Amino acid sequence: MEIRGLSNPLATLLGQRKAVEPSQDPLAALPAASTDSSAAAGSLLDEILADYDLHRITPQKFSELIDRLKSVDILSARDHQQLNQLRQALDSAGLDADQSLDLLSFIRSKLDESRQSLAAAQANDDPSQLSALEATVKLAQDQSDWLNKLDAAKRDRPLGGLDAKV
Repeated sequence: MEIRGLSNPLATLLGQRKAVEPSQDPLAALPAASTDSSAAAGSLLDEILADYDLHRITPQKFSELIDRLKSVDILSARDHQQLNQLRQALDSAGLDADQSLDLLSFIRSKLDESRQSLAAAQANDDPSQLSALEATVKLAQDQSDWLNKLDAAKRDRPLGGLDAKV
């Protein structure tokens, strides 16, 4: 997910971006929408997000959400693929397609588990698994970043105010 560049239309939906230093919270650099075109695009995002609650969503509804976001070019093909991998992780966890869950809690747990596995491999000096585990952590972080941005947009919070690290 290209959060620093935010090269897809979500940047338009959420306004102009400031440059982000690698050490900064990538969400903190995204101000609220400020132009007429971004306000109209933001209205489209609001309309889509009004139908979903990431804190109580079924895997089936999550698939629907990401497909809708892709269909209006809010998600790039790469971001859509990454979020589809999260959907597959829900299936692997044994969730029914109609079973409601807190997706933000799920991804936080997945990210924590991935980081713990990476730390264990580093502590055991196991280079054979490091690359794959680093990729798993990055994927989970990208997925978490997207979900947090969508949740912030849904709540109508200015993204510049998100200081908490996930």
